[in-house]
Amino acid sequence: MKYSLVPAVAFLMMISLLCQPLAAAKERRGSMVEVTMTDGRMVRGELLAVKGHNLIIHDKARDQGFTVNIEQVSKIWIKKKSQFLSGLASGLIAGVGLGAILYACTTERDGSLRAFALVLPSFAAIPTGALIGVLKGLSVKMHIRKDEPVQIEECLRYLQKHARSAHIEPSQE
Repeated sequence: MKYSLVPAVAFLMMISLLCQPLAAAKERRGSMVEVTMTDGRMVRGELLAVKGHNLIIHDKARDQGFTVNIEQVSKIWIKKKSQFLSGLASGLIAGVGLGAILYACTTERDGSLRAFALVLPSFAAIPTGALIGVLKGLSVKMHIRKDEPVQIEECLRYLQKHARSAHIEPSQE
């Protein structure tokens, strides 16, 4: 009786997960940016889109949107969230996986070596994963030089990757 109950419960759980509304999926968010204008003003908010040479930024605190022309910008700071915990978890998973493989490769007579094979990779991979997560989460500062149109186009393409909108429009010269 209990053996036929387990597949039935698993089937019901799978059906209930598949019937969840797709609207609950989290939409892509734009990166938080801090833009310093040539006149010293600062605009902070979420980068919604890059359209031509304009950046569309929404300041959630003021509930106000801004359109900023790249020609009026001197510096852009893209703020990223730290990925320390996800890196830590990835390191743990990689370390345990590698440890399990090494554990399976050692023989029964290598008792103490077998225990080290299970634990040692985890101790090496966890801090490595955390460090990779920290490095991926470092903020980026971009200084805009108006005398180099190629550099401005590069900046716009890079910013497009961090905008909420995935639509790329060609820039108007």
